[in-house]
Amino acid sequence: MKLIYLINKQMTDLKIYSKKWSFSMKIPVLSILFSFIISSCTFSGKDDDIPVVNLSSVDSLSVYMGLPLFAEFYDNKLFVMDLYGEDGFIKVIDVKKDSLLFSFAKQGNGPHEYLHISNINIVNENLSETTIGVFDPASKKYRIYSYDSLFAQGTNAVPVSTLNLPEGSRYTELIRLDSAFAATDLSGKGRFAILDSSLENERHVCDYRPKPAASVPNTIHAMAHHGKTFVSPDRKTIANIIYIAEVFSVFHADRRDIVPAWDYVVKEMDYKTDGDRIDSNTPLGYLSAAMDDEYIYGLFCGKEEDKQSSATYANEIHVFSGEGKLIRKLHFEASAFGITIDRENRILYTLVHEPEPHILAYRLSK
Repeated sequence: MKLIYLINKQMTDLKIYSKKWSFSMKIPVLSILFSFIISSCTFSGKDDDIPVVNLSSVDSLSVYMGLPLFAEFYDNKLFVMDLYGEDGFIKVIDVKKDSLLFSFAKQGNGPHEYLHISNINIVNENLSETTIGVFDPASKKYRIYSYDSLFAQGTNAVPVSTLNLPEGSRYTELIRLDSAFAATDLSGKGRFAILDSSLENERHVCDYRPKPAASVPNTIHAMAHHGKTFVSPDRKTIANIIYIAEVFSVFHADRRDIVPAWDYVVKEMDYKTDGDRIDSNTPLGYLSAAMDDEYIYGLFCGKEEDKQSSATYANEIHVFSGEGKLIRKLHFEASAFGITIDRENRILYTLVHEPEPHILAYRLSK
């Protein structure tokens, strides 16, 4: 069964959208870095002289995976969203011991269960407390776990609080900022919706990418922006990717606002519509992103859809400075679906699906 079918069916069946939209391509399954930038800058992807570094893996985690979609690294642990996780959507892996500690966020319709998970927020609330926020766009619930309680209770952990979004909302992700939330919004009102700490008082910010044709309805153009959002640990830098556009966008988050910083454009968003279909005219763009204290990393595909595989993968990472300059490209041995970084030890982890799902580790140079 094709991965795009699974993801699209899940997103539509869970009533995230009021109308079913299908894509002809396989959607890749979903300021410590720079000073405040007032106006957005656009950088061209025509960089033929960028140095290329070949990486070899230094480790391969042996923990069994069903189908890992994305991961967050914190405290020497990987929190992996596994679409086929038997005991829970989220696997917690001790990378030093190469062992599965436990899984949580069970799938189902019961109390504290999930239909889908689109993103995880690991937040240091203060010097002594860390929380883990998990967003289910299907039930429109954002559940918050105490880090300490989670590790005490393991698989049976329950959230310490739950925030509910309005029934009519159409958010695909919910990102924790300093004192508010940002939601990726496909309604056509704006690229992000800013919400207060109780998920109320919606305010839209940031424009969508230019339309390929003026006749495209705003709601369809918003749907074409389906992708994934990544945030720095200090919640001040946001990277956003669009699967059908070869564009890497970075934003500055300042407490209760988001301001465009820069875009790196290989090819601008270009698509055509056919009824309820959105057909991309360009190769797949960026699939994932990660950040450390100095650089921003984008997992770049730049290839046409692989119709013989369950998804299309990438083995090239673009390394950007905080100001948006592409400074090097990293090539690695096994094509990946997603990335995350151990910032302290400078270890890059990649989520690999073939020949079987596993996680590879690469050491990044200074």
